Amino acid sequence: MKKITPDPPSSNSPPSENLTSSEAAQRARTHFQNHSQPRGKLVNSLPESLFITRPNLSVEEALTTAYEVLEAAIATAYQSAEHQDGSSRQLALAVVHLTEMAHTLVASALDQRWVAAADS
Repeated sequence: MKKITPDPPSSNSPPSENLTSSEAAQRARTHFQNHSQPRGKLVNSLPESLFITRPNLSVEEALTTAYEVLEAAIATAYQSAEHQDGSSRQLALAVVHLTEMAHTLVASALDQRWVAAADS
């Protein structure tokens, strides 16, 4: 039979594990004070962009990928709206509306590229 609870610590445990609660709290405070970074440092140390595209990415590939990402965002927002009530539902539906607008713009740009390519 598999045991659910672990064995208690042995009586010959190292002295660092036999701390009083105030000693443990002081030790934790010291650790985090010595290892913490200033609040602004994380933001300042971010790279210029968190998302980088290939240098040779064509406009058509970029628009097609954006179209697909927006489709996923619309589906996610609709799914979220189904499980909400009141102002939370309205907010989710607003996200649906905004992403559908962007989706329509990208689709229009793709259609214009196809028409331009067919005319040339």
